[in-house]
Amino acid sequence: MHQALSGAEELVSLAPARWRRRHDVERHARTAGQMERVIEHSRGLARRSAIALRYNGPIPPDLPAAVGQLADAVELLRRAHRAGHPPEGTHQKVRDAVQQAGRARAQGVDEFGEAVVTQLRTASDLLRVTGCDPTSANREIRNAAQHGKESVRTDGTPE
Repeated sequence: MHQALSGAEELVSLAPARWRRRHDVERHARTAGQMERVIEHSRGLARRSAIALRYNGPIPPDLPAAVGQLADAVELLRRAHRAGHPPEGTHQKVRDAVQQAGRARAQGVDEFGEAVVTQLRTASDLLRVTGCDPTSANREIRNAAQHGKESVRTDGTPE
């Protein structure tokens, strides 16, 4: 990725026909570090999900739904970046995923499911890719997880 960005930066600075693409290359360069973290966390999420499935612990339906929502958020981000549009829908999908993870935690998960929930909370990196500053991204994630937790009744069923 870094080699491709380096080549693209050189191309848009030297080739007059490509100067109009400078903004796109700069945008990709700004988000490269956050995207690396998103990729790393996605791998961790996949590993933790596989372990949770292997040990047959309690997996509330909201937990796999949360993983799916996070995947949807990544897909929305990809589409927005390719089209050169702002990634507005990504924010809501990330919040939805974290709310579902909060609901799953409140419904009851074992330590393996808890690891998946914790990994889902690292979705703040995905918000940072969209331009959200770290403090705001972390606050949004905490609020979404709390909202999800509070949406579950004391008997463990969603409201």
